Amino acid sequence: MRRGAPQDQELVGPGAPGRGSRGSPPSSGPVVPVLVFPPDLVFRADQRSGPRQLLTLYNPTGTALRFRVLCTAP
Repeated sequence: MRRGAPQDQELVGPGAPGRGSRGSPPSSGPVVPVLVFPPDLVFRADQRSGPRQLLTLYNPTGTALRFRVLCTAP
């Protein structure tokens, strides 16, 4: 794993910002393919002690990435 300051990267995929979603405009940085599994996560507010969900990001390039998990909950 490479260490150092993360670089701003554009995540490519169906839910990536600027690719048909309601996210921010695409960055001017390089495009990096990133695989996300599962593509959707469902969180239930009434089941906080329920089973945990795992989100996996696959980065086949080895480039350092920064990412944020955003929420649409009020």
